Order: sequence, then C-alpha cells, then structure tokens
Amino acid sequence: MTTIQKIRTIQKLMDEVELATRQVAKEIEDVDAPLYRMLTEGCSDQIKVMSKNYASQIESWDNQLQYAYELFANKIK
Repeated sequence: MTTIQKIRTIQKLMDEVELATRQVAKEIEDVDAPLYRMLTEGCSDQIKVMSKNYASQIESWDNQLQYAYELFANKIK
C-alpha cells in the first residue's frame, strides 16, 4: 500500500467513524437529548470537519510525495 493510499484510508475511516457515531446518537436521541447533542455536535460534527479539512489536503500531499519520489529516483540513477 502506498503512502497516499494509506492517507486516503485514514480519511475513509474518519468518515466511517463520523457515520457510526451519528447512528449511535440517533438511537438515543429520544432517551437522552443532552448526550445526543454531545455525540452529534461534539463528536460527529467535529470528525466531519476534520475529515473535510484532511481531504482538502490530500491532493497537495500527493503532489509533494510524487515530487519527492521523483527526486529520490533521480538520485539513485
């Protein structure tokens, strides 16, 4: 697995955690409204923002890594 594939896997896992947390929150919404809000606003929403911010950086990281790989390949020749 390449570095960029690992980066994309991390972003995918963040999305999965956000969705799973939101589902748990939805299950308890009628039982415990404060906990529901903590899970949605304090956890799911924050993870979603982190995932979006992370995703917006992936292309830049990919470009930087590709350039580094090229430099390394040229150094070995």
